[in-house]
Amino acid sequence: MTEKGNLEERVAALEGEMGDLEHRLQRSEKDAAAARVLAGGADRDTSELRIELREFREQNMRLHNATRADLAEIQGDITGIRGDITGIRGELGRLNGTVDTLTLEMRSKFDMLTAGQQQIVNLITLAIDGKSGEQ
Repeated sequence: MTEKGNLEERVAALEGEMGDLEHRLQRSEKDAAAARVLAGGADRDTSELRIELREFREQNMRLHNATRADLAEIQGDITGIRGDITGIRGELGRLNGTVDTLTLEMRSKFDMLTAGQQQIVNLITLAIDGKSGEQ
């Protein structure tokens, strides 16, 4: 009878363990289902992140290319401006030379006018002195 009692206890213990195992199995299945749902969500999230990252890289590349083009255009403009400045400097030098020449011409003409006016003054003075002596 001890063997039968012992057997009944062992069967009862095994049945209890089976109940525990079934409960743990159900909980594991629920956890696995939840993990699959979470993994699916994570997979969708990473796919969306990959798309967003690719779009960001493309946009970033377009911005860099546009910036490069703008810088090249600005460099071209600066080169043109430098050429214009060089031309303007040359033109200013030429104009300064012209002004200097005209200034010298004007001075010589003013000197001639001054000499002519002095001759007129001298003649008028002689004429006045001659009339004064006649009287």
